Amino acid sequence: MKTQVKTVVLLVVIGGLAAGAYSRIPALRARVFEQGQAWLGWTDVARRADPVGFTDHVERELKEDLDKLQAARGQLAGEIGTLSRNVREQQALLEHAEKLAAEFRDVY
Repeated sequence: MKTQVKTVVLLVVIGGLAAGAYSRIPALRARVFEQGQAWLGWTDVARRADPVGFTDHVERELKEDLDKLQAARGQLAGEIGTLSRNVREQQALLEHAEKLAAEFRDVY
């Protein structure tokens, strides 16, 4: 019974360390994804056996990527508008500060 508890605790600790490393190391995530694709994805044999299925799969993935990119593009356009407005406000404040500084120098 004690051996089983120790084994479970050890597995939980190892799993936690692996999950932490996976979440913090982008190169590890990329390698895991790459290896997963090699094991579970479309191999050369599978592509030759079902070229239509493979092209359908690739087309679906490309459409998903396009949707994500278009959403990101919309968000970036909104951010550009916000940043442009902030630049105009800061320029107006700068001009006002320069006028006040000139008046202060004249009076001083």
